[in-house]
Amino acid sequence: MSDHLTSSADDGWQPLELESLDTALEARPDATGTRQASTRQTGAGTSPDAELLRRMTQRARATLEAQRRQLEQAAHEAGYAAGEAAGYQAGLERARQQAQAQAEQQDKAARQALAEQLAQVTPLVHHLQQSLTCLEEQIGDELAALAVSVGRHLAREAFRAHPEHVVESVRSLLAADPPLLGRPRLYLNPADLPRVEQAMGAELARLGWQCLPDTSLSVGGCRAEADSGCHDASLESRLALLSRQLRQRAAPTDDTTAGARILHLEPSLQEPPENAFAPSQAAPAASSLSSDTLGRLPS
Repeated sequence: MSDHLTSSADDGWQPLELESLDTALEARPDATGTRQASTRQTGAGTSPDAELLRRMTQRARATLEAQRRQLEQAAHEAGYAAGEAAGYQAGLERARQQAQAQAEQQDKAARQALAEQLAQVTPLVHHLQQSLTCLEEQIGDELAALAVSVGRHLAREAFRAHPEHVVESVRSLLAADPPLLGRPRLYLNPADLPRVEQAMGAELARLGWQCLPDTSLSVGGCRAEADSGCHDASLESRLALLSRQLRQRAAPTDDTTAGARILHLEPSLQEPPENAFAPSQAAPAASSLSSDTLGRLPS
């Protein structure tokens, strides 16, 4: 075995020589130059590929630039649309607020102006109402006075045309409630006294009545007095009661209604003696007016 190892070592080992180192050093530059030449040859051979790569790079850059611009344009349009919508909403809200504020100011100003006008008009309205009230009262009084004057005239004409009606008035007066007791006295107009004594003298004397003249009584009127009381059927008392009723019935707000109410008396007013103012053929106009106007005169 030792022999084998010895022969292997002897075969592979060789001593280092200086010439071999020099040869190696000289061969390295050649190798380097060979590689540089090979590199130059390779670069010269691949120049078309570099141009293609350059063009592809430029095309990619152009594509990216176009995409970038498209993205910027889309973003700009989206932002513009969003800003336009937001601006529209903001403007609409601001316009609504301004319109509401302006409407409130106008309403406040209108209310204030109306209040000032009302403050100026209110005294005039009150004064006008007072004037109308006074005018209505005056018209009512004048209409009542006119109605009483017409009634007095028609009553006198009726009694002058039919003096016998006073007898019926006396009969109704004596039958009125409550009955008069204690020295009963009957007062008549001096022109009516003989007529009543002629028609009822015996009856009055039997009942204890004393007939006396009274110049304050109008023709056709009479008044009964006693210790227990008095019944007044004079034309003056009837017209006075009629005047009071007319003033109470006068309308406070409407002149037409006031006139209508003046000419319309309460149906509950006491009726005069039956046939006291009955119409006659001798004086149809006067008797018809007297029955319409004085038919409801209270006794």
